[in-house]
Amino acid sequence: MLTTEEVYTFAELAGRLPSFHGKRIHVSTLHRWCQRGVRGVRLECRRLGGRIVTSIEAVDRFSARLAETAAEPTDGVEPADGVTTGDPRSVDSPTRFVVPRGRRGRRRRSDRSRRAAIERAERYLREHGV
Repeated sequence: MLTTEEVYTFAELAGRLPSFHGKRIHVSTLHRWCQRGVRGVRLECRRLGGRIVTSIEAVDRFSARLAETAAEPTDGVEPADGVTTGDPRSVDSPTRFVVPRGRRGRRRRSDRSRRAAIERAERYLREHGV
């Protein structure tokens, strides 16, 4: 739909969108909506030259789809952030598991993997007489 609409860069569009609680929507928020989306809904965007563009109408469609997903009935149980359902060992599992990230975006080690690394290091040191 962006081919027939007036498109704006994210910086231009951020200045045109309404503010909430006295704050404007940040350019990085528009990038995140375009790249990752929110609750499975992504903002329509296109690369035009070296810039990523979208339209006010695309933002309107994005917010309408978000409102639809929020209105969908659930079974009453919402998974917590980073928690998914399903069996991770199942080959057919459609579930995408979110890896918890620590500071600076690195993967956090589980307690089991940390203990295993310590045991390997201690065994290595014993074998080498250190």
